[in-house]
Amino acid sequence: MTYEELEALRNKMNEEDAEAAEDMASALEQVLEENSFRRMPRSVRTAGLGFGCMEIFRHGGVYTVVRNNGSGLDKLPAYGSAEECFVSLVSAIYGVSKPKGFAKEQYERFFGE
Repeated sequence: MTYEELEALRNKMNEEDAEAAEDMASALEQVLEENSFRRMPRSVRTAGLGFGCMEIFRHGGVYTVVRNNGSGLDKLPAYGSAEECFVSLVSAIYGVSKPKGFAKEQYERFFGE
């Protein structure tokens, strides 16, 4: 993925999509801040900041995540819901260092009704 394609994803979001993506980024960054882990990304708001950083986009209810892999940008698989996106990202970041239900518990904490 190129930085031009990254900019196109940014420009494609409407106000509602941008707000949902920002809510997701805020929740993920709070989890990262409260549960430090040496391999975690430094940011989930700007993919260009360096290795491990991500940026989250939403378009038409589908979430797209772009990750800086250190030599370029990787577009992760699309996520069909906020829950799928959040749980998948938290699970990938923490792996086996957190209990099995940790990601789902964190999702409920921020987005549960």
